[in-house]
Amino acid sequence: MPAGATTTASAGTRNRLQFCLFDWVRALVTRETAQDQENIDERRRRQERAMQFRPTDTFPRARPRSQQIVYESRERARREGIKRAGK
Repeated sequence: MPAGATTTASAGTRNRLQFCLFDWVRALVTRETAQDQENIDERRRRQERAMQFRPTDTFPRARPRSQQIVYESRERARREGIKRAGK
């Protein structure tokens, strides 16, 4: 096999490898971007759900003390989430 043929074959192999590597990186970036967008959408949905008006904010109902503690804890966490989302 002449020396020029080996160089041409090596260059062709290198080019194919380069294209495969670029395709792999492109697929990786596309997948990561899709995951990031899903995470952003989910966070936005949670923030919007946390900021929705709740009738119990205006007219709280009487609860047993144990349920009241749980409710206040959840409400405090919800309000902190709203504050963090506003920053």
